[in-house]
Amino acid sequence: NKSIDWDDKYLYTWENGSPTLGNWPGIKMNWDKEEGNYYVYYYDFPGNWSGRTINYIINNGNGGSGNQTQDLSVTLTGTSMTVIIETGHLQ
Repeated sequence: NKSIDWDDKYLYTWENGSPTLGNWPGIKMNWDKEEGNYYVYYYDFPGNWSGRTINYIINNGNGGSGNQTQDLSVTLTGTSMTVIIETGHLQ
């Protein structure tokens, strides 16, 4: 989703009901680049997490209704894993 009003992008992750990258709101995602009408942010997961299925929410760091995605999940594969989001707002 475009997150027009979000200044920052945070990645909150959990596995088996426990946070994996710290408590809410999670870890601030890294700015990558502008691409067309989108701005790209990313987070690099450790290579030793390969094979794990991680649940995650992308949020604006402030909480509240409308300031986060739905619950998502990804199965990490390979020696380097990156989650990339594209938004309509540049930090």
